[in-house]
Amino acid sequence: MPTKALLSSHLNGFLQGQTRRELYPAIVAGFQSAITERVLKPGDVLPPERDLSATLGVSRNLVRRALQTLEGEGILVTRHGSGTVVSQDFRRSTNSILGFSEETRRRGMHPSSRVIRDVVRVPTIPEIRELGLAIDGDIRELVRVRLADDVPRVVEIALLPAWAIELSFDGKGQSLYEAMEARGTRPVRILQEISATAAETIVAEGLDVQPGSPVLKIIWKGLDASNIVVEFTTSYYPADQYIWLTELRR
Repeated sequence: MPTKALLSSHLNGFLQGQTRRELYPAIVAGFQSAITERVLKPGDVLPPERDLSATLGVSRNLVRRALQTLEGEGILVTRHGSGTVVSQDFRRSTNSILGFSEETRRRGMHPSSRVIRDVVRVPTIPEIRELGLAIDGDIRELVRVRLADDVPRVVEIALLPAWAIELSFDGKGQSLYEAMEARGTRPVRILQEISATAAETIVAEGLDVQPGSPVLKIIWKGLDASNIVVEFTTSYYPADQYIWLTELRR
């Protein structure tokens, strides 16, 4: 756990000069920054709400709202008897359209990738239908193992129209979504399908699990602002490492 003085100094830096209306988003941003910059690390227990309220000079209600927001995004988790803890699991909201690199950095971890296959090729007929391509349009197939702090977390099979990403993108360092954003092709809307399956050989090897192990299969169809499909990605997650959060309202 960080010293209270260090955490207090970090958070107060975000509150200085803020109006009353700006306090809530500033508190959220302060906690998020503390996690990203590893002032707070996975497994760290936050001080009680009353202590945070007194230290920051804001109401407990504001502190509670900020913590609930980050809990809803999977960044924090409340454990009975322990309090609020920085999540050690990959708890991810089904409403988030952030890429793996962005989500990993938000948790104070370092993202990296191991490329298994990267080719530009002629699409199959089913791929043409899924991506809405012209018959003569090429696709880029990018298969990667995604790691957080050097631990394999996801195997991704991404299919993109060849025009959606610069050919110089190597899939190792820069985030795919950041590269697509620079090109003006980043998805703004995602259609998502979640199911359970058994790990085939390429997935098992990438995740360092036994073939046939249970994995979570998530298909993302990403659309741009003109409703054109710019991404069709199938991702495989270890069943014991991911928790997906969904908020339901009446």
